Amino acid sequence: MYKGEATIRFTRIHSNQEVPRPVSIEITDSVSGDVIAQLYLSDAEFGHALSSPSEISCEAKVYTEAHLGMTHETKKLTVPWKPGRGTPEERRKAVEPFEIDGWLASLGDFENHHNWGAGVCYVTFFRYVSVDEAETKQVANG
Repeated sequence: MYKGEATIRFTRIHSNQEVPRPVSIEITDSVSGDVIAQLYLSDAEFGHALSSPSEISCEAKVYTEAHLGMTHETKKLTVPWKPGRGTPEERRKAVEPFEIDGWLASLGDFENHHNWGAGVCYVTFFRYVSVDEAETKQVANG
């Protein structure tokens, strides 16, 4: 079980079409920024939930792959690259040497010509690390 801080956001879905459950409740892990769950309720269900101690049914999406309690790190690296977008296989091969220690490449960066340089592509890498590990690294780096 994870115990930590979360944020709750209430929104209303606006659409030209009929939306059977327009009230949205989103729960987000405060540390990682990952969405943990989204709940969808009708106006009547939402009103009932707020006005009485009760149990109601609702539509739910639960994200079990959330990186709860972990902090999100990013860095931009210069990856040797030929001009153009290349194939998915070529992109994967180009970033492989840089995907170490949990770092993963944002392969969509190859699609944006603003990321291309002379023989390189500027690629964003990201990873999730424990808060303790991130704090230790910050202290070590001053």
